[in-house]
Amino acid sequence: METVIDQQLPTFEKRGLTLRVNFNEEEFIQESEGQEPKTMWRYTTAAFPVTASRPERIEAIIATRYPSYGSELAAINNGGAETDAYHAFRELAKQLANDSFGDRNA
Repeated sequence: METVIDQQLPTFEKRGLTLRVNFNEEEFIQESEGQEPKTMWRYTTAAFPVTASRPERIEAIIATRYPSYGSELAAINNGGAETDAYHAFRELAKQLANDSFGDRNA
């Protein structure tokens, strides 16, 4: 899911029994007619139970870009840049999942 908010978020954010992983941070200026420009942040956000296993966390993160098993398989099998992008994103998902265990008190 995409999160757009007027404050910078931590990468790992515990909310009750849910852990949210905010990544791909993008800062931008939102301009509205008649108002001062406002600094905003956009994130890709994955959410899963704090008790989720490493594979479940990786799956939740990957689902932010590839929401179905079919879309994930297509990216793998299409070859070229699309497959390379999938593998790079999977490595990011693994790293975020690993890091999420060390930040349980976020």
